[in-house]
Amino acid sequence: TYMCMAEKNEKQRIPFKFLKDIKSKFQSSFDAAAIRSEVAFGMNRPFKRVLTERMTFYNDDPNADRFRQVKGQINEVKGIIIQDIEKVLIR
Repeated sequence: TYMCMAEKNEKQRIPFKFLKDIKSKFQSSFDAAAIRSEVAFGMNRPFKRVLTERMTFYNDDPNADRFRQVKGQINEVKGIIIQDIEKVLIR
């Protein structure tokens, strides 16, 4: 079972992307037999570094959310176009 917590007002896209990433990394780090035979929380120590790195990435890195990144770029271009149109109208 994989679970994470997010702010109520946040979109669900990023937490689910994080969970998918963590699941993939966890399953590639440990074989299925080891996962089944381990006691609860037994793999926390060896996997802690990966969790910390991925949490930092999804919380702080703008590349974690390509949708938000592209939306920001579109807004930036939109602002430039509006300024250019205003300059043309002033002339």
